[in-house]
Amino acid sequence: MAGVAESVAKDDTDVAVPEYPGTSRSQRLALRQVLTVPGVAPILSVALAFVLAHNILYIYIAPFLTSVGLGGRADAVLLVFGVASLVSIFLTEVWIDRHLRRLMIAASVLFAPATLTLGFFAGIPALVYVSAALWGFGFGGTATLVSTASAEAAGAAGDVAQSLVVICWNLGIASGGVIGGVLLSATGTGSLPWWILVLVAAALVGTVAARRHGYSTRERRTERELLAQASA
Repeated sequence: MAGVAESVAKDDTDVAVPEYPGTSRSQRLALRQVLTVPGVAPILSVALAFVLAHNILYIYIAPFLTSVGLGGRADAVLLVFGVASLVSIFLTEVWIDRHLRRLMIAASVLFAPATLTLGFFAGIPALVYVSAALWGFGFGGTATLVSTASAEAAGAAGDVAQSLVVICWNLGIASGGVIGGVLLSATGTGSLPWWILVLVAAALVGTVAARRHGYSTRERRTERELLAQASA
């Protein structure tokens, strides 16, 4: 179920990402040039922090639950996460045009208390399920939000920005396995929620800071589109 939710989120990006006119090979910006476009770097940084946090938890949720006596309930916890993610994807598709910035902030705001609950009350099954639901609500629409924000910020170089999003996403998945394993060996399962919380907090700060460019408000995005049309 969790895998299906993530696949749907990526597929729905095709619906949410705005269309831009094509460019010739000579007009295309290099990856390094796209990174200097206002808003792109903050978007990618937030995406990397958020995906890294998610994957540390997702990959090591079973040993974490085992350490608190809930090892036999990992499948149920991930089921709750998956269902909540699907709901999040649906709501993201409904609200993304008007509330992209608010949705990205909400993703971190939902994920943060989920990790706090796991840190303090992981031994209480009911609260673990609540944490899984909050985690799913926060993560479900993230792929669509990040892809849409990067395409809007990059404008005509949106296709290159999408490539960078994919790189960050895959880097977050791979790094989650490595970093999570190191933390698990060095500090034990009990430390995982707190390290994850640090990453989620970084994603939240980055989103809030990227108000003008990146995860901008609807008014700012409209202004940018009008300026682009006027200069075309």
